[in-house]
Amino acid sequence: MTAQWNHALASTLSARAVGCYMARPVCEPLFLYNPLLPQPPASLTKLLAIITALQIQPDITIKLTMREGEETPGSGNNLRPGDTLTLWDALHNMLLPSSNVSATIVARAMGERLLGFEGTTGDAQQRFVRQMNRVAMSIGMFNSRFINAHGLATRGQLSCVRDIARLGMAALHYPAIADIWGKRRHTMALTGARLCKKTILTSLTMVDEINGDIVGGKTGTLGEAINHLLLHVRAPGGSDLICVVMHSSTNEGRYADMNALLTAVNKGYCWPQRIPEPVLD
Repeated sequence: MTAQWNHALASTLSARAVGCYMARPVCEPLFLYNPLLPQPPASLTKLLAIITALQIQPDITIKLTMREGEETPGSGNNLRPGDTLTLWDALHNMLLPSSNVSATIVARAMGERLLGFEGTTGDAQQRFVRQMNRVAMSIGMFNSRFINAHGLATRGQLSCVRDIARLGMAALHYPAIADIWGKRRHTMALTGARLCKKTILTSLTMVDEINGDIVGGKTGTLGEAINHLLLHVRAPGGSDLICVVMHSSTNEGRYADMNALLTAVNKGYCWPQRIPEPVLD
């Protein structure tokens, strides 16, 4: 892509930073605009929390129970103390309606598991967040720092487009995430204090207006002015793209920015055709 082409696209975006990367079959940046600009990651943080949790506990059938004091403000506030759900349902709640309280429950439960492995005591959520930062470093998120597992605003919790794209590429290696983040809805089965089923909906509200084959993704929002969007997109020829828009000015703006990005990339790139792997007899 030429510098003139990059500038022409960037001038049409409301987002402060944007990136589009080919994730597979090769890792290649297709468009970058302020890829290292520090940004609060908002609920994109939950994607790292999920990867960290799955590394600690791959058994998604284990049960988690919300405790008193784990109430967390913001999105996905749909659980009460005493509610019990599987890790599988908790991950859905984190990825689809972006539940902050589910992130708090998972962080505490997985942090307790780590402390148990190590034979030590301490704050379980802080232990989990330390593990999140270790995982972030291991996948190349060198300009990121995390202080909580849900993404609510806190001083010093920062990331950038390049690092969030690397997070998205890492997520492609987790079948659980691939299964969840393209769903429109999911029904959780709660036990414990309440015996009920609760249907949750995705926060990806306007993906049908985007010009691309959307496989899945995650939003991140802080107030009205900070609107992030990460998408896994299937490109012409079958290549996998990870596309990131950070700090668009409105909810509608993040989808418009993503659509402009994908339209320009689709028109401006000569797509390789993926060759099917041979079937061995």
